[in-house]
Amino acid sequence: MLINAKAVAERRRLGLFPFSGEVVENGEDPTDEGEWVADAITPPEPTRYVAPGDGDDSADGTSPGNAWNTFGKAFSEMGGLSGEQCLGVVNGEYNDIDEADGYAIKTQIQRDPGERLWIRALDERQAIFNVTNKGFSDFSAARGFNMWGIVVLGDGSSGGPARIIHCGLTGGTRASHIGHYRMLAAFGPPDRYLFSASVAEDIEYIECEAYDGYRHMFSNHRTERTTYTRCYANTRGGDNSAFNAYRANDTILQNCIIDGTGRWASQCEDLDFFPGLTSLRTLAYGGMFFGFWSANPNGYRRSGRHTGSVYKHMLFIDGTRAGAYSESDHGHWINVTFYRCGQSSGRAAAHIRRFRGDGATMVRLRNCAFLASPRCAYNERDSGDIPYEVIREIEHNNYWGSDASDVWDAGATGGYDLIQSNVRDSRRLRDVDLRDHVGSNHISSNPFTGKYGNPDDHGAGHTLVWVPSGNPQKGAGQGGDDIGCEILYRMEATRDGNGHPVENLTNIPLWNPVTGEFPRGPLVSGVNNIGGGSLFDFHERIGVSSETLPDGYGVAE
Repeated sequence: MLINAKAVAERRRLGLFPFSGEVVENGEDPTDEGEWVADAITPPEPTRYVAPGDGDDSADGTSPGNAWNTFGKAFSEMGGLSGEQCLGVVNGEYNDIDEADGYAIKTQIQRDPGERLWIRALDERQAIFNVTNKGFSDFSAARGFNMWGIVVLGDGSSGGPARIIHCGLTGGTRASHIGHYRMLAAFGPPDRYLFSASVAEDIEYIECEAYDGYRHMFSNHRTERTTYTRCYANTRGGDNSAFNAYRANDTILQNCIIDGTGRWASQCEDLDFFPGLTSLRTLAYGGMFFGFWSANPNGYRRSGRHTGSVYKHMLFIDGTRAGAYSESDHGHWINVTFYRCGQSSGRAAAHIRRFRGDGATMVRLRNCAFLASPRCAYNERDSGDIPYEVIREIEHNNYWGSDASDVWDAGATGGYDLIQSNVRDSRRLRDVDLRDHVGSNHISSNPFTGKYGNPDDHGAGHTLVWVPSGNPQKGAGQGGDDIGCEILYRMEATRDGNGHPVENLTNIPLWNPVTGEFPRGPLVSGVNNIGGGSLFDFHERIGVSSETLPDGYGVAE
């Protein structure tokens, strides 16, 4: 495929996707036929090579044909080298490699974060490790490691290490500055983990895929500054958690997808653990939760500290138990779309349950859209709760439930203000002081028209992840924002001087403008090529294609 060099240069200047293919100096701009790629991380070329079980530790390791046999040999030779180094794993399928305490890779080498040691597949996802009663990597107490493009497949057995890909604490030293890029892991052991970080800091996952985990597929426990970017998890029916943050400080989920029917699609609990901190929070924005039981970020308040959950620009589809369920002092839902959530449990699409404790509670529900959910929003009080003051900002939302649904149920707390909101049926407002309504409309006609989604259509494929031009929700929210989510471009959070997340909306398309696909790595037979249960066709299931994307999407202006 021939690519116009000037077009590539301009897109790179603007931060847009480059084309993949051969770049030429002249030729037509291949906008209509090019393949757009989303390489978030490009690893360096290998300087040394390893072929576990097939190499030779007496070799010099400088070429695939002279690869070392063990990771231990590679670390002993490369650990003391200065600068950024890269260990290439020769293409192949490796079975039950066990070099140290049940892991193929285990090291406590600490490198400067600016001089990381990369471990990369020679070709993306062509280095496949099968682990039976074993783990793949343990970087506990290590610092400055990146892994890219490797496939790790468990067998679901109950023996061996509790974690397949892990970094954590050893001898009082935390793992830190560990990156996982374009990795694929599947078939985790029961009651255990696929991707795990525990008592670690500055851990990053970008465009990784996880399938068939049996407890937590992405888990961070007592971590600081963990980031998940454009990651995908599919429980495929398991009663487990896709993303779990437990006693974690400053966890970011951005543009991630949960797909499947796990009982806890996302269980994020912020507890008072780190001394000296005044704020613990879990942020989840720019993501899509699809066909799950419940997204369940919880925030508990301890020792006078406020914790909370934040959802921004997220799409919840077919949540059978709930949409977003939060136990916290602070619950924030901003520009969120709920479609057919709470179908079988009676829970609300946005279910707010305040944990016991004194002090102020903030409930913010702004610019959100509720479509075809039996119960749109509900504020639940714990029985026996002591009196508390609630700050409520419930404004610029659209509630379109079924005829028999509760549009808003204040849970006997009263005093909610439905500012500038459209409500399908005022008779279904419970425990709400109607005098608090400001400029709200009680409507009987469907405010959701056009390609955005029809709540009378039971197929999720008609619900897109943005608000197209001409839709009445376009610009109708607070501050001129859309009502509902608009997930067109990547979120890329940075961190402030205290390490806290600062969200940034880029101009980089999140979806492939030509095919509609979500960023992903190559397919692996029997793992992530299963129609209806993998990332490769997710866009088709929610109706994203070049025809449904906005005109001019992904083209430099």
